[in-house]
Amino acid sequence: GLGKTAIAITAMRQHEKHFYLVLAPKATLGHWESEIEKWWPNATVITRRRNEKVENFRQRLRAAEYGGPQVIVMNYEWFRLRQVSEVLSAAPLDGVVFDESHRLADRKSLQSRRAKDLADKIDGLRLCLSGTVFSHSPLSVWHQARLINKDLFGGYYVFEHRYANHYTIPGVQAKLIRSYKNLDQLAVEFRKIAFVASSEEWQPELLEPIFINAPFKLGDAGREAYESMRKDMFAQVGLGLIAADNALVKALRLQELTSGIARTDEGIDYIHDDRIKVLKDLIESIPEDRPVVVFYQYDPERIQIERAAKALGRGFLTISGQDKSGLTDKGKLAGHAGEVV
Repeated sequence: GLGKTAIAITAMRQHEKHFYLVLAPKATLGHWESEIEKWWPNATVITRRRNEKVENFRQRLRAAEYGGPQVIVMNYEWFRLRQVSEVLSAAPLDGVVFDESHRLADRKSLQSRRAKDLADKIDGLRLCLSGTVFSHSPLSVWHQARLINKDLFGGYYVFEHRYANHYTIPGVQAKLIRSYKNLDQLAVEFRKIAFVASSEEWQPELLEPIFINAPFKLGDAGREAYESMRKDMFAQVGLGLIAADNALVKALRLQELTSGIARTDEGIDYIHDDRIKVLKDLIESIPEDRPVVVFYQYDPERIQIERAAKALGRGFLTISGQDKSGLTDKGKLAGHAGEVV
């Protein structure tokens, strides 16, 4: 970790207000809760309860307005819902933190539009946290900066014209970006609202390893397949149709199913992607120029991991007993920074 979470919590504590919202990837919610407990122990963390209805959540927020320091910790997926974003917009929030704010770089996405509407209603603290602000291009910074200070860069098209070169395809009424310009000026303007920490400036006491346990719930398809296989396994045990050496194999098949994989007589079926979605969340929260190493247990999982890497636009290397294409002849990684291994 780079200490972004601890810095954000410290900023909330020093802002002399008491009602905040933290929007973060689902996989990091538990980390936020533990860090708030560590750095701001007298603050109460408000999270959505499992299967909680929006109206009940609204009532809990109203009751929380009159207590001590309160921090709402919510994932972007739930925030994206219209009813939820309306509840938060109506709450007297003193500040908002957008964790992994590069997820909001696309100004046209639904969650980015919801975030903009919310930020415009908050007069207090507004923070964006990201290790990859310029996630796709220099223009990625516009919407993140817009959440903090809407006047810094002005409207998007003026911003794009100032920092991008265009070309027009003959016969098509559309301009495409060819390259970028004035990037030194962009950096100067961005520094007006940004705190940028280099490795030499990081505080050693904040650089602790982050351990995240990211549980997930099987969807209908996964649950149905799991229960069917489990009942069939116990039925065979009860009838004496399954030997001891075969019981372990059956148990491993159940374990595979939680990964979304089902082995049948015809081959391998991919039943669900519930766990791989959690993995994608974790990978997406890691800066794109940093490598990610993923260990897998069953070979079919490798295909799912590779699909996740592709979906996120990350390259990948595979190293296994059967496939050593990710290694050079000298036994070193054959790829580049930012790839998924």
